[in-house]
Amino acid sequence: MAKEKLPDSPCVMGTLGWVYYKKGLYGSAIGEFSGGLTQIPENLAVIYHLGMAYYKNDDAQKARAELEKALGLDENFNGAKEARQVLAGL
Repeated sequence: MAKEKLPDSPCVMGTLGWVYYKKGLYGSAIGEFSGGLTQIPENLAVIYHLGMAYYKNDDAQKARAELEKALGLDENFNGAKEARQVLAGL
């Protein structure tokens, strides 16, 4: 419902992307996260989540780029440890 009422809201996109991610719908999650970042390009949480969605979607190159970008913004963000672990395995 929120997406229908606020289709261009980066907050709705980020939340919906996370729901898709948790359900294993990584392609849909990537679409939502990417859409949200067009409006708020430095949103650390969404950058991290996008990187994780790319990783789960077997796109190592894009996963690396987003996770490195997230760590570049804040090396101690919530999720930084997991981001480093994923990067070490790519």
